[in-house]
Amino acid sequence: MAAALAFRPLSVALCADGWQSYSSGVFSVCGTSVNHGVLLVGVTSTTWLIKNSWGAGWGQQGFMYLDATNGANTCRICDYASYPM
Repeated sequence: MAAALAFRPLSVALCADGWQSYSSGVFSVCGTSVNHGVLLVGVTSTTWLIKNSWGAGWGQQGFMYLDATNGANTCRICDYASYPM
C-alpha cells in the first residue's frame, strides 16, 4: 500500500465504526465491517493519513490519522484499495 501511495492517493473502503466522535490523535480501535470509503493521502512508519468526506468540521479539518505501526491494518484500511489506471 505504501509503495502504491507514493505515486497517487488511493481510494479505500474500510470500517468507520466509532469515527463520529474523532477529533484528534491516532485512531486505533475499529470494528471489522467495511462500511465507508475515504481517500488515503499519506503514510508514515506509524500512521495512515486519510481524508474523509464529512467536511472540515470533522476530525482534524476533515482528516484523520489511523495507526500504521508495524503495517497495522487498522479499520481494514489495507483490504480494499483502488486507484485509476
